[in-house]
Amino acid sequence: MEEDKDEESIVEDTINGILPGLGDLVKRLKQHSPELQKGIEDADREIKDRIKKGHSRKPRISYSCSVRTLVPESSEGGGTRKKEPEFLEPVVDVMDEETAIRIIAELPGMDDEDICTELDNGSFILEAQRGTRRYRKIVPVPHNAEMVYRRYKNGILEVELKKDGT
Repeated sequence: MEEDKDEESIVEDTINGILPGLGDLVKRLKQHSPELQKGIEDADREIKDRIKKGHSRKPRISYSCSVRTLVPESSEGGGTRKKEPEFLEPVVDVMDEETAIRIIAELPGMDDEDICTELDNGSFILEAQRGTRRYRKIVPVPHNAEMVYRRYKNGILEVELKKDGT
């Protein structure tokens, strides 16, 4: 048991290997804290048991990486043929106010001419396309709403729909 005390613990050795000099600090703290000393001894005992049972002293670390491309893969062969870009769903806030419904949508990279808005059978339909970037969002609204205000500035579309009867 006396030789165990003289031998540096695996925990202290590991700590010292990670941050040189920290092992000495742990030794000094151990002298003043019986709980820390007991915790380190328990950890050393468990590590030594695992080493005896055949576990390596150095931990095995496995790294993995997952990569997804932003371009959807074509289900057809041919590889070089470009697939028609699908619609993206823009970030949209819908505020149901007392007399109106306010819709605010983020449409980065668009111009006002690229944006199409319409009311159709209880739905507000927003579509925008510029180059390969296409947006589409359908927002349910009351059947009797009518568009009274539309403004697009700096990538933000703001639409106000007046509720019928107000």
